[in-house]
Amino acid sequence: MAENEMARRSPTTYRPARRRPAHLRTKTGCLTCRKRKKKCDESLPQCLNCTKQRRTCLWQTPEQSPVSPDEQLNGSTGRDSSEVISKETIEPTQEPFRWSSNSVLSLCHLPLGYSPAITPDSGPLFDFLRSTFLPQLIHPATNENVTDGLNRETTILALSHPFCMHALLACSGAEMPTGIENFRQLARFHYTQAVAGLRGALNDNNLERQWVVSMLTIMMLCIYERAKPNGSLGVEIHLAGAARLIAFYSGKSPKKCYDDQPPSSESRMHRLVRESFIFHVATSLPFHHQSDSHHVEIENALFLAEQAISRYFRPGLISHFDSPVLAFPPQLFRSIYTVYRLHQYSRKQHFGIEKRRDLDQDLQQWDELIKEQSYVLIKTNSSPGGNCDTIDPSKMEDQLKNCSMGPKLYILGCRLLLRSRAEQSQLTPAMDELLSEGIGLVRQLQPDQDYYADYYCWPLLAIGMHLKSPIDRQLLLRQVWAFWTATNNRTMRRLADMLELFWR
Repeated sequence: MAENEMARRSPTTYRPARRRPAHLRTKTGCLTCRKRKKKCDESLPQCLNCTKQRRTCLWQTPEQSPVSPDEQLNGSTGRDSSEVISKETIEPTQEPFRWSSNSVLSLCHLPLGYSPAITPDSGPLFDFLRSTFLPQLIHPATNENVTDGLNRETTILALSHPFCMHALLACSGAEMPTGIENFRQLARFHYTQAVAGLRGALNDNNLERQWVVSMLTIMMLCIYERAKPNGSLGVEIHLAGAARLIAFYSGKSPKKCYDDQPPSSESRMHRLVRESFIFHVATSLPFHHQSDSHHVEIENALFLAEQAISRYFRPGLISHFDSPVLAFPPQLFRSIYTVYRLHQYSRKQHFGIEKRRDLDQDLQQWDELIKEQSYVLIKTNSSPGGNCDTIDPSKMEDQLKNCSMGPKLYILGCRLLLRSRAEQSQLTPAMDELLSEGIGLVRQLQPDQDYYADYYCWPLLAIGMHLKSPIDRQLLLRQVWAFWTATNNRTMRRLADMLELFWR
């Protein structure tokens, strides 16, 4: 019996070992695994095999190893982006955008980890995100330390929350200065993924902890929608969603909004998303489809956001170099919103001269403060009542000019809108005087140096609507086209079309 058992266990009776399945080898993945003929899990920046074996994980760049149409259609790359990427492989971009030869490999230098939202096809988008798009979300006059800190915090949040990274990549794909259609398709794919992921986060019971990253994602979705060539209802829908989040957080954590502690990285991100909300609410009205179904909750959230960040804006101080988006007290942007809503409704409803005069006097006070202000320099990240750092005097003049140019244009645009009806001609100064001042400011703009194109769209429209001189119109339109050429800002492109249509 024992002998029979041993016979059954004899090696000669074992089933021959099967050849290793072919699918365990790979023609994709890192170069190290391919050379060793090992199946690579394609994790970036370091695959699992190389991590275990302590080997150097090397990757081919997209220029060296493009994904073939068959691989995209068959899903052999294992990437969901195959659903939306066209059959053409992505080509290197043209000037002025440059895709570095190791765009995907550059992820290895990030000590923060890797996001599954970044596919090999999305390497150029991620390069553009880090080099151009992310830094340009911050006002150009903002202190460099504030800008660097917010860029770092935004990157950390995005790398740890794929839906946020998807939103950032969507914006990058929409705003890359290149005509390659594949990038637009990639942008749509990332946008869809961002919306789906955001919905999951909003349904999470831990919404309070994910409030900042959810708000940041919504602001990115607004930017994506604003980039559409013909306007979109999506802007209002996303702003309404952000308004609900602001109301939710204000009710849940009022102490966090008004405490008097020195700004932390978290509080700076809170400020960033609230300022972004105020900016988009105030400046998006002329450019996108609107309904009356959300304006009440948006206006309420506008007040809550302004109240929450009021502690950062010192009374009597105009230019704030620690402000990431507005660079000016939020009350001005509330005035911008109010004046344009008044302008819209004035076609259906009469508003007395007294209401317009009150608004105009408020705007005039802002204008006088800008002209007369003896600027007080703010310490970066300082708490209210803290000491001030000095700023290099050689840079001060440029900073003040950059910081005040936008507000001056906004104030002029608002005052022109208040005079847009013939019966408002009794307001002083007269429209011609304001237009002369406005076109002088427009002439000073430097689109090839000032990347903050979205900041100027609203006032340029408000000024352009009232220009009568063909020479002045041509000057303004040249500046608009120069911004479009320099930044690929889609709202600027729409502005050019809107002005030409308005002037017919």
